Amino acid sequence: MPDFAKSFMNGVEAAKAVERARIEIQDIFSEMNKQLAVATSGVADISIKNLEEVIEPKDILGMTRLVASAFLPKETRRYKAIVVGHRTSTEFRGREVARWRQHPNGYPCWLITDGQEVACEDKASLEHELDLLAGSARMGEAVLAVIEHKNRLDQSSKPNAAPAVLPPTPPETPDPQAPEKT
Repeated sequence: MPDFAKSFMNGVEAAKAVERARIEIQDIFSEMNKQLAVATSGVADISIKNLEEVIEPKDILGMTRLVASAFLPKETRRYKAIVVGHRTSTEFRGREVARWRQHPNGYPCWLITDGQEVACEDKASLEHELDLLAGSARMGEAVLAVIEHKNRLDQSSKPNAAPAVLPPTPPETPDPQAPEKT
């Protein structure tokens, strides 16, 4: 007869390992969020959100999509995404920077961008892939959109105020052909 008691205890240990993996993933995103807040003076945040997309109807019996969409109900698909948002403004919808999938056991988890799917098997690989995402143009555009939104909010509340967060300006280089100032 099987040793059920031993199997039960193996299951308990497996459940503890799953919980540790889930917490580890949450901690990685928490740290990423803290660093994004520091980098944007507390303006932007990053989180995993549940989103929906409308699925376009397929051509059915030669009907065009336009005709099919008029008669067929809209279908939606739910998915999770990594989203950059504004910490305080509900007007800013947030910008999706990657899609996210996670195994119920924590790892593996997947980042999906531009049709590429990358599996992360452990903490090191997840941190590496999130670091690549953080340095991508896609992330930069999302962060910049949040900063620009903040600047618009600041401008609307103070009509003559300068933007709160400005992109860095390069130092002026003297024109070698310009006359010297005395």
